This record gives sequence, C-alpha cells and structure tokens, in this order.
Amino acid sequence: MRHPRLPGPRTRFTAAAGFQGLDSLLNTCGYYIEFNSNGSEGLDLKPPFVKSPSRYRFRLMELIQPSESMTLYNYTAANPVLRSQDPNGMKWFQDAMSASPRPPAHVLAENIVALVIIPKLSPAEELGLNPPPPTVGSALSPTYSYDSTADYNGPSAPSAANAAALSPKSQLPPLVQITMVAVEEASFSRYLGTSTSIPGSLRFDGLFTTVGDLTDSSKPGFARDLNTVVEALGSAKIDYRVFTTVVSIKGAKWSRN
Repeated sequence: MRHPRLPGPRTRFTAAAGFQGLDSLLNTCGYYIEFNSNGSEGLDLKPPFVKSPSRYRFRLMELIQPSESMTLYNYTAANPVLRSQDPNGMKWFQDAMSASPRPPAHVLAENIVALVIIPKLSPAEELGLNPPPPTVGSALSPTYSYDSTADYNGPSAPSAANAAALSPKSQLPPLVQITMVAVEEASFSRYLGTSTSIPGSLRFDGLFTTVGDLTDSSKPGFARDLNTVVEALGSAKIDYRVFTTVVSIKGAKWSRN
C-alpha cells in the first residue's frame, strides 16, 4: 500500500484522501529486515508490465501505519499506564505487522543483511555512573532492548545510585548507534542462485543478544558478533560494506528524575 504525503512541515501518512491541516497526526513507524521476493503480494516492487523473474533478496523495510489505522489509543484509553509486558502492551505495533495481505511497509534498500540498533547515553552521562559500565556504550541498553514503559532495560536492576540515570521511563534515548551490513548485488546473486530461502550460512541466530564490548572482537559483545557476520560473508565470497553512525535524538531531553 502506498500512502500519499500530507503537506506541511510535519508530514504524516494517511490512506484516505482529502485530509488537510492535520500535521500533528501520529503514525506507527518502524524498520526491519525481511527476506522476500520483489514479486511478493503487496510489495509492488515491479510495475505490472515488467515481466522479469522475481528476485529473492534481503530488504530493509520501513513500516508506516496510516494514522486512521493506528490502534495505540484503543488500548491506552482504557489503561493509561499500559506497559509493554502487560496484556495488549505490544499490540500497537503487532496490529500493524499483522495487516493483510502485508504490513503497510515499503522497501528502503535492497541487500541489507543486518541492521543493529544500540540506544546509548552520551559519554559524559556514562562517566557519571557509579559504578560505570564494564564497556563504554553498553549501559543504557545492555541487551539491545529499549522499552520506554519500563523502569530499566537491563536483565537485572541497576544499582541504587544508577537507577534514575538509567531509567528509560517515558524517555527517548539521547543517542542511537545504527549499524547496517550491505552486500554487493553481483556477488550475492552468484551465491544465492535461484534459491528462494535464506542460506544456512547466512542465518545468524544467537548473535546480537548482549551489547558487551563494542570495539574489541576478542571479547563477547557487539564487535565479536559483527565480526562473525562479516567473516561468514567473506567465506561465502560475498562482497560487503559495513556502515555505522551515531544519531543524536533531538527530541530526547534525558532526565535523571
């Protein structure tokens, strides 16, 4: 499904025509990687007159649910303090992902085999923790999870001294590190051939569960897991590039209260 953009500085998406002056509408928005075909129902990656064979690839998808379909307030109206771990606590995006025939998502890029997102504090904030984290960059989201309905995001509660500084309650993370691994089309096409399923050598189950060390691949954590991915691509003779950047969330006003 394709959604027209509304005019205005804060563009929002709607599937209905004729809406104007509604620049403050909200949308459910998210990003994920899917192994799919350019001929899959609902993707519309090819115009009808193009008869080229379907190509199965890893694709970076952007989910944008139309404002009139967003169901978040269906659940929070009856339970204003709804948390993710509560019944229906994740329905606001599960509803969007379960839409038929496909979620309201479109392709941003092909041949993206990994997307890793790490919410982080600023270095100054981490230096102010007592005790500081064992590795820089792992304090706020040690397991890659960020839940703004929770009191903390780690597998266990932080120390009393760090409880307020690490609480994501109703807050956006100050920084987000984003890493993408892209493969080159020609070499990946040769490797995949006519297969319509994910090759076993490119299934990275069990990786990226603990942030750990972000720079030293000899220690458990992000750096080692990323090295595992690129080594598998190299062994398969697939050319690749790794892109990493840190994005500052301008709307985040991190509070220790």
